[in-house]
Parts: sequence; structure tokens; C-alpha cells
Amino acid sequence: QVKPEQVLQDKTLWARIRGANNRHSVVEFGKLDFSEWRELRADLTKAGPGRLKGPFTFVALIVSEPPNQFNQSESPALWLDDLAFIGSEGDLDVFESFEGTVIWEAAASEGDFNDSIKLTESAKISGLRGAEINFREGISGERHAFFIADRNVPLPVLVSQSFLGTTGLEVGDKGLISFEDFTVPYVIREVYERFPTLMQDDGPSIVFNIEHVLAWANALRGSAATMGSVNEIWIEVSSEANHEVITSALIASGLGKVIDQTQLLESIEKNPLIAASGSGILVISFAAILVLVAAALMVSLFMSIRRRRVEFAVLRAIGLRRQQIVGALFVEYMLVAFVGIVVGAVSGLILGNQMLSFLEF
Repeated sequence: QVKPEQVLQDKTLWARIRGANNRHSVVEFGKLDFSEWRELRADLTKAGPGRLKGPFTFVALIVSEPPNQFNQSESPALWLDDLAFIGSEGDLDVFESFEGTVIWEAAASEGDFNDSIKLTESAKISGLRGAEINFREGISGERHAFFIADRNVPLPVLVSQSFLGTTGLEVGDKGLISFEDFTVPYVIREVYERFPTLMQDDGPSIVFNIEHVLAWANALRGSAATMGSVNEIWIEVSSEANHEVITSALIASGLGKVIDQTQLLESIEKNPLIAASGSGILVISFAAILVLVAAALMVSLFMSIRRRRVEFAVLRAIGLRRQQIVGALFVEYMLVAFVGIVVGAVSGLILGNQMLSFLEF
């Protein structure tokens, strides 16, 4: 049962439904070009014949209108009561009477104003209450959606630290983000420093649960088309699995591109040019460092001997032999070398572990 407060010539009421095969479609109730209580019906047999399979689930109410329609602050309200399903044998089953058993919400928009839906006595045709819909003020989009409240809305998300710095939001804050042709409300649950497949240098990032996004999109999109599926899947297989068989099966399933990371790494390791280039760079770098360190040590030793001639003369005068003086210098430089090796090894381990952590998924 529907009653516009005034004739809404440009608006049309639809139902968004989901079939047993998890596909979605819209069915039309009709245009709202009247101002009295009227029973509107939508024929489920027209909900994408051959595509949707029963039983059907009601998902949302959608009001469509021409794009860039301007709604005044005092725009007429829309009253609804008693959503019902009529079976194949003509039996009537009211599944929502708007008595407050379930909570309804309006889909959020990115503007300063949002649509609203509330339960009120003035909108009833039976029972104690009915639903009153008020459309947001200003330039609207092509549709207004109203759905039964879900505990997963706003959608919980993870965000990068740079996302917080860019938006000024904090953990627990809520926001809106445009995704394809609809707006997704979200709430920030946690922050991450690194996330698989996302590079920090790419800028701020946000991670949704893809099932939540698909459910939200399929519930509120005005078209009958189902939102596209995921475009990237990472699969981890056991070391004993036959990668060739798995890859062949995935390609046969119709996926656009399949990459076997294990096979790719093996081919890189077996490539003599790549292997030689990497090993060669390491060998040359290590040899150059050794030459530079040895040269620096020899120069340091030479300069030290020149500066300490007087000390050596005093040591010879008190009776030390040349071999004893050389031995003292040897012990001194061996101690310096030992301390340098220990400090370098510890520093290398710390830096190596820190750098390798960026490669861990």
C-alpha cells in the first residue's frame, strides 16, 4: 500500500529482490503519479526471466527519478504500509507491516543531506504505524534506496596510516566512499602499516570485505545487472600439489590470466643471465668493499706509524725490541678488526631482518 503526499509524477517505485542463486534484479511497482492510498503490485515473473530462481528474498525499496532532479526542502513525503507477497495460489502473506519489528534505513549520499525513513502513525493504513519516506534536499541522483538495517552497515574496513593522515579520520570514525555508481558507508576498525598486494608508495589505501561490498552493491543498485565479481584472487597451495594441473584447471575455468608464482620464480632462478647478473653484482660489490677496507686500513696504519715515531723511539730506548713493537701494533689492529667485525655483523643482522620484513606477506 502506497500513498504519496502529493503527485510525484517523475518518481517510480521498485523492489530490489534476490533469487536463490544469489542473483539480484529489480521489479517495478509503478509510477507515483497519484496522491491517494493505492495498492501497487510487482510481478516477480518479470524479474529477469531465466536468470532469477525462487525462492525470492526482498532486499530493498528503490525510488527512481530522472537524473539531476531538484528536490525542495519541503518535498512531498511518501507513505507506505503492509509489504506483502502473493503466492502462486493467491494466498497473501504480509512480511513487513512497519510496526517497528525491524529497523529501516536510507542509503547514504555524499551530500550534506540524506533521504530518511521513519515509522509514524500518520503513514498507517492498518495496525499502529506505517513508513514515511522523505527525500533529500537539493540535486539528487537517479535513485533513492531504503533497506532493512544490517549490522554490517556501515561496512567495517581497514585503512593505511597514510589514509588517516590524508582524511583526518581516526579509528572508529565513519565516512563515505564512491564505488562504481553507488556510495558505500564505512567505519574504520583498524589501521595497518603493510598489507599484501598493496604498496605503501602508492598512497592511501582502504581494505573492504569483498562479500560485504558485493552484498551492499547488489542490494542498492537500481539496475538489474549484478555487480562484477572480484578481479584478482590469490591462491595458496601445498608444496605437494601439482601446480601444472591446478594452473590448467584455472585457465580452463575461463579466468583471464593465471600466474604461477612458484613456476615464475623457478624460471627466474634458472635464467643464467639473471642469476649471473645478481651474483656478479654481489661479488663485485663485496670485492670492492674489501679492497676499500684494506686500503683504508693500510693508510691508517701508515699514518699511525708516522705519527708515533717518537713513541717507538722511547720504547726502543727502554729496551723493547723491534719484534715486540710490531707485535703490539698487530694486537692493537687485530682488536680493532675484531670489534669492527662484531659490530658490523650485529648491525647487518638487524638491518637485514628489518629489510626482509617488507617482503613478508
